[in-house]
Amino acid sequence: MVHKRFENPQGPYINKEGKRYDVMSTVYAFTPEGLNVGWEEYPSTEAALIAWGLTYDPLPEPELYPHEFMEGEESGLDESGLESGIELEP
Repeated sequence: MVHKRFENPQGPYINKEGKRYDVMSTVYAFTPEGLNVGWEEYPSTEAALIAWGLTYDPLPEPELYPHEFMEGEESGLDESGLESGIELEP
């Protein structure tokens, strides 16, 4: 298998310096430069992570819909979770 890491501040893998990465793994990588060019070969994704010094450390999921609002603040959502006061045209 071939593997590639991409620096990404939101990536789930982190190195000792605190940089975050995404990692892709595939059997073959067809690139404009040729087969597997720019990709590194390792027997498994785990072996690639060890070689790169990366560990799995995902960021916490953001809360998309806060359940609590400050006093006097309204969410703008009705009980169905949809914005209230919007009329759809047929």
